[in-house]
Amino acid sequence: MVYVIPEWFFGYDIALNLLFGIITLIVSLYAFKVYKLSSLKQSKLFGLSFSFISISYFIQSFLTIILLSRLHVNKIISLASFTTWYNLALSLHILLFILGLVTLVYMTLNVNSKKIFSMILLLSLSTFLFTNDALHLFHFISAIVLVFIFYHYMLNLLNKKSLKNLLVTSSFGLIFISRIIFMVAVDYSIYYVIGDIIVLVAYLLILINLIIIIGKK
Repeated sequence: MVYVIPEWFFGYDIALNLLFGIITLIVSLYAFKVYKLSSLKQSKLFGLSFSFISISYFIQSFLTIILLSRLHVNKIISLASFTTWYNLALSLHILLFILGLVTLVYMTLNVNSKKIFSMILLLSLSTFLFTNDALHLFHFISAIVLVFIFYHYMLNLLNKKSLKNLLVTSSFGLIFISRIIFMVAVDYSIYYVIGDIIVLVAYLLILINLIIIIGKK
């Protein structure tokens, strides 16, 4: 299952994925910096989660670039070879992205149990064994997980209204919306572009939030 990406957007899509990787990497580094200053376990887990998400974008981008370079060199590439590279990039992206989201959910639970973390991760990944529509399922599971993350930050915002709580709550709300849009994007290519733009705004809000926190330390 692949996206119907607008032809004019294809190169921009690869660039955006690399940009997402860079931004989420910076977010993870800032989160680890907050952890060093505060020793808060949540900051450490936040940093780990975005490290996984960052790696997922880098791997997908680099494998796509490798695939395109092979197309450029060989001019013609077999469908089997193309499918293998595409599935590899998608599978690694899904695995690492889900790992990042599960780490975020585990952070919101505020518990210290490897069993709970492992259970959530296995439940999230095991569903992929029973589908041929991995991409659609990926966005569906991501959306469900993001609802819990958004709910956690929404409660924080309601309990304590502040700019940083508003930024982080808005960002995860936008990421959730992007997942819904990506599910539709399979049939309507323009939604893929809209989804990517929303994700970019969401990651920038998270980064701005962490920069503000560091500035106050």
